Amino acid sequence: MKLLRVIEEYQIKDEKHIGRYELDIDTETMLKTLSDLVLNQDDNEDEIFDPYFLNENQIRKLYPFIKGEFNFDFENNIYEFNVL
Repeated sequence: MKLLRVIEEYQIKDEKHIGRYELDIDTETMLKTLSDLVLNQDDNEDEIFDPYFLNENQIRKLYPFIKGEFNFDFENNIYEFNVL
């Protein structure tokens, strides 16, 4: 089973899900790219399973790994890394 790493996009005002963007990145590269990401106790450096909210700086660092077109709007939306 292959894990799918994605960025989920939600509206701030009502938390409505408005998009999902697939990432072409493995865990090791993600942790190197997001050196400021603090893992939860049940995650480890071999694989990340928990969702993590991402700030604007982190999204910018992940931008080269997003498959397809992605236009972020931090004034109106929040973004979360997730594994499916």
